[in-house]
Amino acid sequence: MQEALELLEILGEFRPVMGGEDTIKWWPSADGCFSVSSCYSLLRDRQLEEVVEAHTMEAINRTWDTAVPSKIKVFGWRFFLNRLPSKDQLERRNIINRVEDKLCVFCSVVNEDLAHMGFLCFFAAKVWDRVAVWLNIRASVWMKKNQIGIIWLATVWSLWNTRNNFIFNNCDIVLDEVVVGIKMVSWIWVSVGATNRVFFPFYSWLQAPLVALKNL
Repeated sequence: MQEALELLEILGEFRPVMGGEDTIKWWPSADGCFSVSSCYSLLRDRQLEEVVEAHTMEAINRTWDTAVPSKIKVFGWRFFLNRLPSKDQLERRNIINRVEDKLCVFCSVVNEDLAHMGFLCFFAAKVWDRVAVWLNIRASVWMKKNQIGIIWLATVWSLWNTRNNFIFNNCDIVLDEVVVGIKMVSWIWVSVGATNRVFFPFYSWLQAPLVALKNL
């Protein structure tokens, strides 16, 4: 179902007409006719959209250097570039239109976008605080530390999966389960990605994750 929504997001601007003949239309122009000015405007707008701020590019580069599975690196890249099918993106593509469909699944108060879903929502904030307590540092500090990017990605990834499981599988949203999932998936990534063949038992990971990360 999630893959289908992503496909719909890509095809959202296309409106096939049943029973009619195929025609060629230049969609950037209102009348469907090509013009040099409309082409220039399109290229200019696309160029502006692809401009990535320096701090975002730095975060993307750190993601690619983090010892996580390739699909998680791609997820992080899409997250930073706002390329995931969050509800604000689905609304922009006219895939969802009802007011209730646009709301964050965690709070049901604010319209969902990636920033709200991942950080600003009160539920997401509770998750970050719980993980920060586990790491024994403030959330505002640890999220900036490069060496624990694995846990940062695990947290965002778990929030995204929790959101999807609620939407597509009707699963409950339970804070404790999300936090446990973050600890488990980050331990798996650390265990698989350890280049020095050092194995960290799960109980050691639960008690002192930063010690384990320093030994990677």
